[in-house]
Amino acid sequence: MSAVVATVRERAPEYCRDEDGDNSGCLIGEDGWFSRILVRPAIAEVAADALAAE
Repeated sequence: MSAVVATVRERAPEYCRDEDGDNSGCLIGEDGWFSRILVRPAIAEVAADALAAE
């Protein structure tokens, strides 16, 4: 485990293709779809639960 984070905000998935049908220089996801979320470090209690489960 490299980080324990909490989601602050999610964006709706976006489809990203250029006119040739290829993925453009944007973030690349599965078949042209990608999602982004804003995260922050998790508070100690949440991190402890996640680390214990690991």
